[in-house]
Amino acid sequence: LQQLPRRSPAMQAVRLQPFVGASSWAFRIGGHTGIIFPLYHAIRSELERSALPSSFCSIAASVQASIVSCVVMNPADLIATRLFSQVSGAAASATSGSVTPTSYLSYSSSLDCLGKTVSHEGFFGLYRGLVANIVRLVPHTMLTFVFAETLRGKLHVLW
Repeated sequence: LQQLPRRSPAMQAVRLQPFVGASSWAFRIGGHTGIIFPLYHAIRSELERSALPSSFCSIAASVQASIVSCVVMNPADLIATRLFSQVSGAAASATSGSVTPTSYLSYSSSLDCLGKTVSHEGFFGLYRGLVANIVRLVPHTMLTFVFAETLRGKLHVLW
């Protein structure tokens, strides 16, 4: 008989508990979206009052909006990542037989993760990974809004 390939810990976690951390990720994504879009439009409106080119206004507004969003939402990003990572680690331990999946879990909820992070690492522990989030989100947001504004301009010509 041919053995099935071993699954990665992340895939094992998805198989064992497919929706763990989903509420944290939904809050994270909703928060970023709820911050970036209105802030982008407010900043862009202010920048358009000056004599700056339209493409510069889009880029500058998207960069500023995404940085603010990262700073505001980093605690939610950190908590969601830690909740998912603990299940991934538990799946890896369970497949190796060293630890039972439930004994590995260090956080029982998002609020538990928040409390333990602040008590063990201090308030600024909630901002671990901020630079990585900014490096990830700023180019994505910038390209999204530049493409959206370009498309809006092309569609405006057609209508």
